[in-house]
Amino acid sequence: MRVLSVNISSLEGDIAGNVARACETIRAAGPADLVILPEIFTCGYCARDLTPWAEDVSSPTFATFQALAAERDCVLGWGFAAPSGVPGKVYNAYAVAEPGRAPQVYYKTHLHPYLAGHPFNEPEFIIAGDRLGLVETRFGKLGVMICFDGCFAEVPRCLVLSGARAILWPARSGGYLAGAGLPRLRALDNIVPILMAEGAQTGATSLPCHAQLCDHTGALLAEYQGDTGGCLTAEVDLNAAQTVRETPISATGQYCVRRAELYGAIAEPR
Repeated sequence: MRVLSVNISSLEGDIAGNVARACETIRAAGPADLVILPEIFTCGYCARDLTPWAEDVSSPTFATFQALAAERDCVLGWGFAAPSGVPGKVYNAYAVAEPGRAPQVYYKTHLHPYLAGHPFNEPEFIIAGDRLGLVETRFGKLGVMICFDGCFAEVPRCLVLSGARAILWPARSGGYLAGAGLPRLRALDNIVPILMAEGAQTGATSLPCHAQLCDHTGALLAEYQGDTGGCLTAEVDLNAAQTVRETPISATGQYCVRRAELYGAIAEPR
């Protein structure tokens, strides 16, 4: 599977322009089986209230990306703000589209906390989703975790146990996640490819990006770090990852020798 990670720089609030630049970039990058755009890339963190930029499946963005997925014959994912029905609050959402299948949407479940009033204090203006991100595609099940979701070790493990063959990790972390080595760690711990796309941002809030594509051994396949955004490509072998997960040998066979009866504390509230 050829993966294209589009670490595009979003101009705050410019949905039409950001989508147009993304389409141009994807077309220029050449063939890919899976295309990943960053977290909330359509508008960025452009305001304390993102409801004016919220979109649903009837929006022009959905029509544009569904058509682009058909044109490129690929699976295509992108981040956006979705209506929540709650005044002043949206969902931090991620859609996955491909030809012949209705778009599937995941809502970020773990909201990033920060100081009250800070533009990244997500609980003040975003509603959390209530299920983990698992989507059906031509490649089988793929997991989706949005930025802060992946800081919780339980999330990628549960996604793989639920059948995810690879995990998409759209982010807008300012470089923190890859800088801390988390994509490689999550890949190695869970024997699964971790495929990150991180958004840079320009406007009142400026963010750099640092993105990585990792295979199921934690090996770094491709990396981008910078202020303006750039594309990453890599060939990812989903079958190799699945074979290793199902082989009970040494440390790489931990899925075969798990002691689930011992892990109850992981789900207990603290």
